[in-house]
Amino acid sequence: MAQIHSLFWLRHLRAEPNQFLLHYVDGEIVRRGAGLNYWFSSYSAAIAQLPVEDCETTFVLKERSADHQEISVQITLVYRVSDPERAAKRVNFSINIDSGAWIEPPIERLASIWSLRAQPAARSYLATVPVVTALREGAERIRDAVRTSLENDAELGAMGLSVVRVEVDRVAATSEVEKALQTPTRESIQEKADVAVFSRRALAVEKERAIKENELSTQIELARRGEELIRQQAENKRLEAESEAVAERLRSTALADGEAQRVEVWKAAPNKVVYGLALQELAKNITSIQHLNLTPDMLSTALTQYVGEK
Repeated sequence: MAQIHSLFWLRHLRAEPNQFLLHYVDGEIVRRGAGLNYWFSSYSAAIAQLPVEDCETTFVLKERSADHQEISVQITLVYRVSDPERAAKRVNFSINIDSGAWIEPPIERLASIWSLRAQPAARSYLATVPVVTALREGAERIRDAVRTSLENDAELGAMGLSVVRVEVDRVAATSEVEKALQTPTRESIQEKADVAVFSRRALAVEKERAIKENELSTQIELARRGEELIRQQAENKRLEAESEAVAERLRSTALADGEAQRVEVWKAAPNKVVYGLALQELAKNITSIQHLNLTPDMLSTALTQYVGEK
């Protein structure tokens, strides 16, 4: 907005460098330029102020795809007023000479013009493709189509307007259609997630099974070795018992043979020798004799036998 100061019927105007002024008197342009600073009479002046910097506008187009689905296209467009005099003839950029504000909102008017001029190009493309294609690759195609259409639009040139840049921010279907289109993808992602979960669980179960099998194998091996140990111990005991039995039989046989030989010796020996041997054996086995009784019968028999043998 230009700055205007009053002094009686005179006005002083000061514009910024990005503000282009057209000063009319009786329908003729008497001053033009950006960043002007001057005095003028309020009785005869009519002033238009136009932006000379790049301007940006954003609008949304509602169209239908080839399969009759509603699609919203959000476009951001950067434009420039390339010919202020032509633009001032087609759009009202007049300012109030007391306040410096626009009498009408010309920027909103320009935004509406750009939206109307861009719509046919977007509509022509969307009408030829299904909604899936439009959502997948429509942004680039619509951008190129709209830019080409606006650059070649003679009406915009006649209005003193030119395109700087066109961007398609978003191409979207209705929420119901988007949900329907997203369902297979969500289900596929969920399926992959479920498969991953099941795989992790199966792997965990397999590891647990392997651990239990290993523990069981270890227990079986320990039991087998314990059984072998018990069997070996039993075999050792059996062999030891058999060895002891054989040794015992040999000792018994030796004792029996020795005893038999002794008996034979005693049978062949004289009685006095037998008595002597008996006394000798008795002496080996009796550690002490506290009392000894010899009867007359024993002595007489022994002496009679001894004398008779002699």
